[in-house]
Amino acid sequence: MSSIHETAYPRFKPELTQRELEDVYTPNEGESKFIHRKGRTGPARLYLALLLKTVQRLGYFPMLHEVPVPVVSFIGKTIGVGVISARDLLEEEKRHHSRERGIEAVRQYVGIRPITSDTHKAILSAATEAAQTKHELADIINVVIEELIRQRFELPAFSTLNRKALTVRIDVNDRYFKTLVDPLPAALIERFDAMLVPTPQQAMSGWQQLKQDPKKPTNTEVRLYLEHLQWLQGWAAELPAVAHIPVLKRSQYVYEARALDVADMKALKHDKRYALMVLLFHAQMSKSLDDAVEMFIRKLRKIHTGAEEKLRQYYLEHQKRAEKLIIQLRDVLEAFVEGETDEDRGARIAAAFHDEPGNLLIECDEHIAYTGNNYLPFMLAPYQTQRPLLLNCLSLLNLESTSADRSLIDAICFVLANRQSHRESLSIAETNVSLKWIREKWRKLVTGQRSGAVSEVNRKYFELCVLTEAMQELQSGDLFVANSDHFSDYRTQLIDWDLYQAQVEEYGAMLGMQTEPKAFSAALKQSLAAIAASVDAGLPENEHVDLNGTELILRKHAKDAKPEALERIDKILTTRLPEKNILDILVESEGWLDLHKQFGHCPDSIPKSTTRASALSPRCFAMDATLAPPRLPVQSKI
Repeated sequence: MSSIHETAYPRFKPELTQRELEDVYTPNEGESKFIHRKGRTGPARLYLALLLKTVQRLGYFPMLHEVPVPVVSFIGKTIGVGVISARDLLEEEKRHHSRERGIEAVRQYVGIRPITSDTHKAILSAATEAAQTKHELADIINVVIEELIRQRFELPAFSTLNRKALTVRIDVNDRYFKTLVDPLPAALIERFDAMLVPTPQQAMSGWQQLKQDPKKPTNTEVRLYLEHLQWLQGWAAELPAVAHIPVLKRSQYVYEARALDVADMKALKHDKRYALMVLLFHAQMSKSLDDAVEMFIRKLRKIHTGAEEKLRQYYLEHQKRAEKLIIQLRDVLEAFVEGETDEDRGARIAAAFHDEPGNLLIECDEHIAYTGNNYLPFMLAPYQTQRPLLLNCLSLLNLESTSADRSLIDAICFVLANRQSHRESLSIAETNVSLKWIREKWRKLVTGQRSGAVSEVNRKYFELCVLTEAMQELQSGDLFVANSDHFSDYRTQLIDWDLYQAQVEEYGAMLGMQTEPKAFSAALKQSLAAIAASVDAGLPENEHVDLNGTELILRKHAKDAKPEALERIDKILTTRLPEKNILDILVESEGWLDLHKQFGHCPDSIPKSTTRASALSPRCFAMDATLAPPRLPVQSKI
């Protein structure tokens, strides 16, 4: 059940300032006329004024004893009825049909609809729609309250909203569970049941093994990790899809599944038990796919970084050779200039060579190969050791493109199809492989030429080029991994065009912006131009910005000096306040306030023999100190 303080259900503030009393509870001229016209006596007018102003503030009619005394006193003075005792007001409330007549008059005056069967239909409709995408009761109740206010209904008691929201949420959850369980064949349900029964050969049940998050793969555990991912993908292929369940609901179900042990799972209803198992399988697979993508990116980045470092070392080691080639070029040019005839120039140039021209040409070609910070040739050596792992990752990720261009996907399929080949070059003449996506710095290495038709590609460089492009497009969102979480198709998070067309006008009106494309662009240009003009006008006096030619330099704001009195107060507090252990304070606070009663069920990580009260204080300390709960007993010695 949700607490009223967790929701937007209107209620009186415990303390009201004079400004708040004046802003909220002052009747206007029309309201004052209505009060004096309907009320014949002082108590009747005050009671009617209380009904009017409280229902305007709360949306429902509170009883007299629920209205704060300052509100009663302020409204009495404002409407000029003098001092009226609480006893007289209470008698007015209890007088025959006085409250009913007053409420009916106020309803007609402010246009509030009474609580009827239509109210309950509106509650069920709003709660059902909200429960499709929201899980917390407070969020569902807030949507219901907003809808009731929009339809001008009087708000029912909070317990009514809470009870109906809980019932609707259970119904919606059951429908979602049913969509996951109905497609499951009997054989798969038997396999699920077997996971909840530990065998003598296993240290833990299959359910506990599934709940354990696999460690992020290291160099020595990569093969086992990829095998685990393959096992999850095999399971997921037999399970129904979960994409129709909103992400927020799905996440909440997964959190619940992780918190339940075998005994808890067996105690659940049939549909909920197997639905949570289906959802956890999908969640574990998504997490494993994300880790596999991150591993793929990390290892490929390491190859690029290592190649860049080797290029820097190469430049340092071959600086003398570069100087030698430059001196050789200078001598050749000098010989050409000094020669008087072509024959003389040829003889002088031939005499100017310090080495065999063939050797010098080889050295020139090697130097040119690494010009322009071209570190790509240095990637071959480290790639050979990582090739099986990178291609295994690529084959498990099931990459797809977010655009209509599938040239990179075709190239990936071509690489995987020829992964067992040891040939230096691969023919692409009779394939659908297109090379239009290859960047200029890769083209010469991959094809052996700068332009023109290509029939063959260098196998190693082509694989490296495809892997590098896949890494970059995964990071940019141009490629996505099916069933992943962080690397999924971003388009699924966008609203469809039908919903956009239905809501864009209302959305634009709410934000005060144009929704017609040309008008929107014009308004945006006008707004940006006005801001730019304002910034330009204030630039000479802006002490935090300098203009150095065409370069804009932003300076940090100077920190405000601390007042001298602040340091003095800090020293006084330090000397006068005795040191207290934070855990002692938490334990004492728990003893005074019974804080554990405000929390939910204990998670599985707390031993069953531990009481909720004794477990609360150290876990609160761990959350504040950002310590992992499993490490807490070791850290705190509790």
